[in-house]
Amino acid sequence: MHIGNNQELSEMLIRVRTGQFDLLITAEPDQSLRIDCEGRWLSLRQGSTIYRRLMDGSVVRYRHMRDKPRPVETAESVHGLAQELAGQFIDYLRQDTLEVELRGHLTDRERVIGRLEWVQAWTDRRWTEWSAQFEAAYLEPVVILPPDRYQDLVIQPALGCPHGECSFCAFYRDRAFRILSDPEFERHLEGIQTLLGSAIGLRDGIFLGSANALAIPQPTLIDRLRWIAEQVGPRKRQVAAFWDPDHSPTRTAADWGDLKAQGLATVYAGLETGLPALRKKLGKSNRIEDFKEAVRIHRQSDMGLGIMVLVGAGGETFREAHRTATVQLLESLAWTRSDWIYLSPLSEGLPRYRLQEELEYFTRTLRNSVPARVAPYHINRFCYFA
Repeated sequence: MHIGNNQELSEMLIRVRTGQFDLLITAEPDQSLRIDCEGRWLSLRQGSTIYRRLMDGSVVRYRHMRDKPRPVETAESVHGLAQELAGQFIDYLRQDTLEVELRGHLTDRERVIGRLEWVQAWTDRRWTEWSAQFEAAYLEPVVILPPDRYQDLVIQPALGCPHGECSFCAFYRDRAFRILSDPEFERHLEGIQTLLGSAIGLRDGIFLGSANALAIPQPTLIDRLRWIAEQVGPRKRQVAAFWDPDHSPTRTAADWGDLKAQGLATVYAGLETGLPALRKKLGKSNRIEDFKEAVRIHRQSDMGLGIMVLVGAGGETFREAHRTATVQLLESLAWTRSDWIYLSPLSEGLPRYRLQEELEYFTRTLRNSVPARVAPYHINRFCYFA
C-alpha cells in the first residue's frame, strides 16, 4: 500500500492530540493515525477508507463509520500501512516549515516522533505474538457487545450461554455454559493485563462476558467482582453485563444492591418481543410476567438497564401483534433517562424496506412514550475494538 498526499507540504497543518494512554495525529484532509501508549496502532485513515484494529489483531475497514465493518483478509498489510504512515508523519514532523498544532502532554515534536518510532517497531512477528497472547488470555472469542460498551475491557468470568437455544442467535449454540475456576480466572486476568500493558487505561468500563454472566451464582459473582476491582482497578463507567432473567438466579432487591456495591452498574436484557407466542417461537421463555417481575425487582437497585428488541421478528405474520405487545410491555416498565432501549433489526424477518419501516415505527413510538434513550442496534457493526 502507498500513502500519498497532493497538498503542498508548506501549507499542511499537522494536528497532534495526546492523551494519557493514546496519541492521535491528523494531516488534513485525508490522513490520520491513532496509537496507544505501547506503540500499537488503533485506527488509521487513508483517503476515504478507515481501518480499525480489533483486540485479537484482526482488522476491519469502513468507507464511513456508519457502514458495516468489513474484514481485511491480510491484516499484515494494514499493520504495514500503519508503519508506513508513522514514517510519513515522522518526515512531516521533522520539517520545520510545516505548521504543527500540539495538544496534550507531549509538547515537542521529538517526543511525538519517539512515539511514532514505537509504531515502526511493531513487526509482523510481534503482531503474530500479540494474536497468540489474545487467544491465551481469552478462552473464547468476544462476539457480541452492546453498542455503548464496545470500548470496554471485556473480562470473562464464565464462557458460553446457559440457554443457547434462541433461534435467531448462532453465537453460542455449540458453547456450553461454564464458570471459570479460581485458577483459570486468575490466569485470565493476568493474561489480559499482560496483553494490554499500560494501555489498559484506555478502557473506561468493564464488560463481563460472555452471553450471561448474571447466570453465575451470587456468592461467586460477588467474589469475581471483588477480584476484578483488586486486579484491574475501578473504571469510570464501572461494570456491565448481559442478563437473561430466565436463566439466572432469582435475585432480590438486596442481592442487586450487593452487586451494585461491588461495581455492577448496568445490565442488558434481551426482551426481543413482548408477545409470549413469538418469544416461544424465538426459543425464549413465554413467561412474560416473570420477565416483568425480574425487571421490577432489579429496578429497585437504581442500577442502569438496557433492553434489546428484535425488530421484524415473526415477519408479517406477527408484525402488528409484535408491535402492540412490545410497546405496551416497555411502557409498563420503570425507566430513567440514562437507560437504553436497543432496536435490533432481524434481517430474515422482513424485506429491507419493511424492516426500515418497523425500525422507524418502534423508534418514533418509544421515544414519544418512554424516557429511556432509544437507538438502533446493528450487531454486525459492534466489535471488540482495540
